[in-house]
Amino acid sequence: MDDDTSTIHNVRLEVNADIQKCSDKNHTFKNFTNNLYALQKEKYKRILSAKTISHIKKCFAYAVSSNKEDPVSLKENLLAIPNHLYGNHSSCQVKWCRYLQNEETYTPKHLPYGKYLTDSNLFQDLQQLFTSYADQSEKLSLLESTQHNENFNHVVSRKNPKNNFYSGSESTSVRVAAAVCEKNIGAPYVLQIHEELALSPGSCTVKDAERRMKKRKMNLDQISSKEFKKRRVELKKKSSSATTSSEIREGITYESAVLSQTGSIPNDKLETIPSPPEQLHQVPLPPDEYNRVYFDLETTGLDASCEITQMAARCGDSSFCQYVLPSVVIQETASRLTGLTCDGSTLYKNGVPVQAVSIQECLTSFHEWLNNTPGIHKPLLFAHNCRKFDSVVLCRAMRKCSDIPLQDCIIGFCDTLPMLKDHASCNTTNSGDPRARNSRLYI
Repeated sequence: MDDDTSTIHNVRLEVNADIQKCSDKNHTFKNFTNNLYALQKEKYKRILSAKTISHIKKCFAYAVSSNKEDPVSLKENLLAIPNHLYGNHSSCQVKWCRYLQNEETYTPKHLPYGKYLTDSNLFQDLQQLFTSYADQSEKLSLLESTQHNENFNHVVSRKNPKNNFYSGSESTSVRVAAAVCEKNIGAPYVLQIHEELALSPGSCTVKDAERRMKKRKMNLDQISSKEFKKRRVELKKKSSSATTSSEIREGITYESAVLSQTGSIPNDKLETIPSPPEQLHQVPLPPDEYNRVYFDLETTGLDASCEITQMAARCGDSSFCQYVLPSVVIQETASRLTGLTCDGSTLYKNGVPVQAVSIQECLTSFHEWLNNTPGIHKPLLFAHNCRKFDSVVLCRAMRKCSDIPLQDCIIGFCDTLPMLKDHASCNTTNSGDPRARNSRLYI
């Protein structure tokens, strides 16, 4: 069972005081993972990634599963895991440590960048966490699963749903008894009841029982196959990645219990929800109706609400580049990618000061460059992932600097990401120019 106390207290009080409690391994693994995510949220948001947490949880789960009814060995393995993650394998065992199995070819590929963890504060917190679980090695070595109980509860809920009142008669007892029979015997229990009552089950009842048993066997074979488990892991990673991307773009606005975490927000601090943007249309453009201008932005963060720190563009042999002094702090994740940092009113590129201007001056210079560059008459701005990021950031900056007529100069944006995805199919089918087919107007 899960680690609550009310159930075991009532069982010992009303049934037998000597009954021992075994914890559920799924609840234990989930609680351990929640502890890791709590560390991530409180202290190590950038160091303790979801991939690292998944690897640490896998190490913990393997140690518990492989040392059933052996609390001494389980305690030793749990205490060795933090050192293993930091490259110290003196306490590891050959049966689970890949480094000891093959020292020459081993690399910690499941850790960030294939390297061992290095943060000393994180090591102390991990050591404290694993020590707390190692002290419970007696209990952890006797873990059981409550999946069968959960499955039985599901069967009962189908035959005796809570939204209907059946307890006023014998209906509830009969329905629960039917659930017990289906759990223990399977769908053929209906045939056995007919046989016990000397009744003919009928051909339809027999066929239905056979069909349900066949389907049950197929489901059991499927969920126990390696392909199904791999697919489940892939889908879980994909879902986790999508959730992380949404959190980066949306912040904590849609996080559960966000108000209780941030406290009451004054009305004057609340932002009015903007009106929905105009619907985007995908428009095919012949190459002679626009001039391609390739551009890229560096920003203060990875979400679309950040500010511009550098803007660069190119059309033919002419190019534009300008550093921008932001009004907000540059996030560490963005600095690692761009090399840009800011100290007061000075912007640095890889530690070297660079000349930076305000966003108004940058957009003014960009507007003049577009108008004065020979060969640029109808600029269509191309960028990778433009639809979800670059165009959003640039358009927001243009709205803030509405006195600069940059929007009247640009005819639209084109996202090269779908062009890249369609490149292989375009080469095989030779179905025309992909650049013209995938051009998208955003303004």
